[in-house]
Amino acid sequence: MSPEYVDFGGAVKLFFSNYANFKGRSTRSEYWWWSLALFITFMVLTVLMSLSVYSKLLYLFWGIMMLLALAIAIPNLALSIRRLHDVGKSGWWLLINLVPFGGGIVFLVFTLQPSEGANKWGEPAKA
Repeated sequence: MSPEYVDFGGAVKLFFSNYANFKGRSTRSEYWWWSLALFITFMVLTVLMSLSVYSKLLYLFWGIMMLLALAIAIPNLALSIRRLHDVGKSGWWLLINLVPFGGGIVFLVFTLQPSEGANKWGEPAKA
């Protein structure tokens, strides 16, 4: 295990402790473990919504999903910017996602890159 490795629980804790921190860096494992946690959460809510399509529970699960999306919008933005800082890119590179087709692929490549050494955003993030 490398010193930059963060486990699943650690990534979730770091996500909520750095709620609106746009400075600094985030490791690749922190970014991807949080992405997995978010994917699982939304998939569970989606399955619950599909199972309750003919009941009023559908609105409850839909409301929970929308509140969750609103609650994590700023922290997700901050985590993505810190991940870009970790690979030596400015947070403005996040706007590459607005470019149709290729923009998301370029951002994906950035998030998959290993951490850069010390750069203008500080030392590499440690677990």
